[in-house]
Amino acid sequence: MMHTSTSARAVWCSALLTAGVAILALSGCASRTPSVVLLSLPLDAPTTSAQAAPAAQAPTLVVRRVQIPEYLQSIQVRYRSSAQTLAEWPATRWAERLEVSLTRHLSQQLNARLPAGSVCDTACAGSPKVSSLQVSYLMLDHVRPQGQMQAQVHWVLTPASGDTQASKMGQLTLSEPVQSDDAPGQAAAMARLNAQLASQIAPYLKP
Repeated sequence: MMHTSTSARAVWCSALLTAGVAILALSGCASRTPSVVLLSLPLDAPTTSAQAAPAAQAPTLVVRRVQIPEYLQSIQVRYRSSAQTLAEWPATRWAERLEVSLTRHLSQQLNARLPAGSVCDTACAGSPKVSSLQVSYLMLDHVRPQGQMQAQVHWVLTPASGDTQASKMGQLTLSEPVQSDDAPGQAAAMARLNAQLASQIAPYLKP
């Protein structure tokens, strides 16, 4: 009986050791899995100082959510590897929806170019006393072989309810060099292009 108990204990210890080795191996594999990088558009302080405004300055413009092509409506950070092919940066994701980041960044840039307090957030979207700006990126591509961010943009300014002015609209073709061939470089170029857009349309938005 003593011999049988000892053998059983040896088998049990061997099985436990094998399981432990397996767990350590799996743990080692998990530790080698690359962590996901969360990417955002850089919201740096604008280079253009906001103009002085009266203390009672009321919002006059709401920036509606920027529209982007369906192929960019993803948490993956995508670029164009050829005219017909899209690719993704590995282990990289947008920290929030790209159209949300573009809208926030565009509002920041316009705030720097219009009288302070002119641009309001979505909280005033339902007010009949503010005009609204809708920006639609028909194309917004990081063409990686060329090191360029390229965009085609359509924008519409709708006057506030009761305003006798007609709607204004325009279409732009923009480009911006991608200075660093990586995902952060792509995000930085996208932010610079969005700022370029703000500079182009701001003169049409001034009251």
